[in-house]
Amino acid sequence: MKCLYRSIVTAASLAALLMMTACDWSSGSQENFNLSGGSSNINVSGFYEGNTTGGRVVANTSNGNIVSIVIQQSGNRVEVTDNQGSTYSGSLGSPLNTLSGGTATSGTVVSSFQISFSGKDGVAAKDINFTGVLTIVAVSDIDAVTSTNTNDNGGSSTTTTNTNSVIEPTEPDDEGSGTITDSTSTATNTTTDSTTSTSTYSLTGPTTQLRLQGTWVEVGGVVSNVSAIGPPAVGNISILIN
Repeated sequence: MKCLYRSIVTAASLAALLMMTACDWSSGSQENFNLSGGSSNINVSGFYEGNTTGGRVVANTSNGNIVSIVIQQSGNRVEVTDNQGSTYSGSLGSPLNTLSGGTATSGTVVSSFQISFSGKDGVAAKDINFTGVLTIVAVSDIDAVTSTNTNDNGGSSTTTTNTNSVIEPTEPDDEGSGTITDSTSTATNTTTDSTTSTSTYSLTGPTTQLRLQGTWVEVGGVVSNVSAIGPPAVGNISILIN
């Protein structure tokens, strides 16, 4: 299964995602993430195994081999523990909306999150800064449930007419008499019903797979790429489609 999804996220798309700024929510709130035109309550906690050469999570370190990590998510905060016992803390950015409704077919990127964390690799004896992307990839077709909401605004219109009378003097110095001219203006205000549709993807069971990619920076040491395959994503993604 690892090989099947190795090419889902290209280097170009990863670079583009990494350029986007993550929201630094330090409160650890359990509220839903916000995405443009929708919402998400996805949880990315679980066990991630290495997908680089030699089955490592981090391709190269100053010392030791990081072959797996465990991510624990609470709200937008994450705690990461590697197989060597080192721990790191960080946060998830807001999810990026990559779908517009309909069916998410196998191999489709459902959504992506920027993730960053830092800590100390006790085996390499180096402080670590990591920035990367967690991508949700469909491994089977996922149908969205679409709901429609109509706001009743009355469906009525109101027309307002204003008439102003102006006296134009017949003589230049005579302001009290003359020809009366009417000036009329009309304005119409119309209210109509508004309708919105929302597509919701429910991610349960083995319908998706999480993919972690990014850059591992040892302060005063090596810089290496990260690639790991994780568990299914769990939760819901709702997208406003009109």
